[in-house]
Amino acid sequence: MTRTTQLCKKNIYGVIYEDGLLYTVSQDKTIKIVDVATFEELRVAKNAVVGMVDIVGIYNDTLIVMGERIPLSFWDKKTLQPRESVEFTRNRKTILSGGKLFGCDNQGVYSAELSFIDKYNSGSEMLTISEVNR
Repeated sequence: MTRTTQLCKKNIYGVIYEDGLLYTVSQDKTIKIVDVATFEELRVAKNAVVGMVDIVGIYNDTLIVMGERIPLSFWDKKTLQPRESVEFTRNRKTILSGGKLFGCDNQGVYSAELSFIDKYNSGSEMLTISEVNR
């Protein structure tokens, strides 16, 4: 049996599943958390994103979102409160593998370690990507 529901008013550009929850980003500028069992919206961040945006992944308790018109942005995955954003290649072809981001543009392939998020979450450091490897 297929079950459908309208989660967003406009196109959904990104979706990821983790622990019974769907995280979505949409053209209606929202990030949402939806319970898969009930399709109930648990949290909504309105006016959170602009343009074609995708969910890169989840690292520990951080939802990572990126788009062509916004920098790499980090959101608390439980509250959907924005944490920080940093410049990284602005390309929707960015992927998360383990604790590392990989992205590309016309000039090359880039990578960045995400261990800095752990320091930021502990309150000991501001969030920055100090070096992007090319």
